[in-house]
Amino acid sequence: MLAVISTPRSGTTFLCNALKRSGVGDIREYLNFDLQDQAEHFEAKGSKEWLQCLRRHGGIKIFKETTILIELELRVHWLKFLNEHLDAVIYLERKDTVDQALSRWIAQHTRIWHVYNAEQEQRQALLSKQCPYRFNQIYYFWVRFHAEKEFWRQNLDQITPPVLRIDYERMLADPVVAISDCLQFLDHDPGQLKLPDQLKPAAPKPKELREQFLEDMENRFGPDAFANPVEHLSVSAKPSPH
Repeated sequence: MLAVISTPRSGTTFLCNALKRSGVGDIREYLNFDLQDQAEHFEAKGSKEWLQCLRRHGGIKIFKETTILIELELRVHWLKFLNEHLDAVIYLERKDTVDQALSRWIAQHTRIWHVYNAEQEQRQALLSKQCPYRFNQIYYFWVRFHAEKEFWRQNLDQITPPVLRIDYERMLADPVVAISDCLQFLDHDPGQLKLPDQLKPAAPKPKELREQFLEDMENRFGPDAFANPVEHLSVSAKPSPH
């Protein structure tokens, strides 16, 4: 069974659609509910049937929450589950976390999470320009994404199945090469590669939102605000996402 591990707004929908069209399987399940519930669910009666269901799909998507950074016991359980049940892992990372946080905020505001046709593309571009600026919400997402990435930075090497690391930016720039690498990694013929017909990248983020966020970060945290993002994880009172 394959797991695609990532954080939100990192291109997992595009990647999984491409793998599905290329014959890998239907990667459609999400493991993004509370980790305590996961631990109880995996140990509960019927977990074998649940795993069989996932295997029929071909794979799972995994999004993590920041709470796992301090849940050591559950973290061990989670990694044990990955090592016992997975055959391969693709780790998809978006390097530009400011753009990622803006993408999350704009998608929440516009309610357009994925673009499948020209009409949606035009509507998203229009609504994105009207998206209000809210430092607290954007900062919350930025901190959250860094917390999740820090977890995988510390623990990805503990996963025993083979792991392929893919950059979102690289996949966006050359999807054929990126998906071909995934197919080769999964022992599938790259000649069967088929990219999604309609799914399109999100519209460019309004430049004004990014510039305002960068300016506010420097005003609030100094010129080295982005030098060590992990330091922001220790902020005692993070802004609310609402």
